[in-house]
Amino acid sequence: MGIDERLRASGMRMTVQRRLVLEALQRARVAYRVRMDSVWNTLATYLANLPDQYDAREAYRRAESGIDGAWELTRVDLQRTLPEILNPVQLQLIPSVVRSLVNSTGPVRIRLFITGG
Repeated sequence: MGIDERLRASGMRMTVQRRLVLEALQRARVAYRVRMDSVWNTLATYLANLPDQYDAREAYRRAESGIDGAWELTRVDLQRTLPEILNPVQLQLIPSVVRSLVNSTGPVRIRLFITGG
């Protein structure tokens, strides 16, 4: 086999590997979104059903608990799925917030705020 044929074969293997990784990530995302939708739907239903007069502290506590639960679900899911899908080099290249979740040894408390003007 000549160098051109070896390069072509190597390129096809890399293309197949990339496709397999992409498909695995897509399957993981679908499963994750089903679980995450359940977390948000539970919180949204609670908040939507609050009467005009409600305990604001309890509503806040429930919202915070829901957000913490969503982050915990995300942390556990990432720790379970990413190491099975990505190789060690790819794991080093993931965004820092994702890497911190993958490397975390316990629950995290993350809040994101959007500002603009």
